[in-house]
Amino acid sequence: MFSLIIASLALWIVYSFNLNGFLKLFTLFLFLSAIFDLRNIYPNDTPILLYNGSYTYCDGFQISRLLRFKAEGKKLLAAYDLYNNKNYEEANRIFEKLNPVCITRDILNLLLTSFIKNKNFNEAKIFLNKLLNTPNREPLDANNLCNIGLIESYLGNNELAMKYYNNALELDNDHLYSLGNRGYTYNLFEQYEDALSDFNYAIKVNPEFAYAYSNRAFAKIKLGLFEDALADVNTAMAIGDNAAYAYRSLGIYYLETGDYISAMQQLKIAHELDPDTHMIGYYIQNVEKKLIELKAL
Repeated sequence: MFSLIIASLALWIVYSFNLNGFLKLFTLFLFLSAIFDLRNIYPNDTPILLYNGSYTYCDGFQISRLLRFKAEGKKLLAAYDLYNNKNYEEANRIFEKLNPVCITRDILNLLLTSFIKNKNFNEAKIFLNKLLNTPNREPLDANNLCNIGLIESYLGNNELAMKYYNNALELDNDHLYSLGNRGYTYNLFEQYEDALSDFNYAIKVNPEFAYAYSNRAFAKIKLGLFEDALADVNTAMAIGDNAAYAYRSLGIYYLETGDYISAMQQLKIAHELDPDTHMIGYYIQNVEKKLIELKAL
């Protein structure tokens, strides 16, 4: 608008004082250019790709979205407050009622995390199908794709989950959680060398990423690298995060080496730390069978 005002004033001066033809042509071009730039005020919801790979929108769309945010402000504040207080179920209910235009990539991450914390994976997928089919949606970032992949993993759709992790890593090849989740999925596919590659890179990105050590230990156990696996378990336990997976891998180490009593002890610790540790029930049952077989001898 400022450009249009300046161009209009210049055009008026040039033609009022009948200045030379070049100035008339120049100011006319400036005026037409300013009018053309007004298209930025029209609220076009098509994302604009920037040089650094991120996206933005024209001013008109951002203004209209800000107005919608203002209308949804109380809902957003309430949802944030509930999320911060770990009341994920109630936060989800509010997030889901938001105008889809207001669901930015950051808000989508909070929403998806709420679904995951609540273990509402089917509901999450239904919501995502509706949201992602909205025309001219804001493109997903690596965090969004990783969270969607994790939801698919929990639903048992590991092939589809792998596609999301790959897409996330195409956007950001240092994305820590996509590396960890893809490595874990490679373990499920029994592609242990590929899993090692992902965990190695994840540890290079963040040497304090305990989850990568815990699950790299699993891959090493399956490859027969038992001493290296123990070293990874010890490192994961020393870091302290995601300790349930460290104890799970230690239990599997003892299971694979035939020490079933120690295996049961470690797997039960993993279960106590986090009952949702993946396949923990399966491994405990497996060890129980081995112990029964030993007693029968």
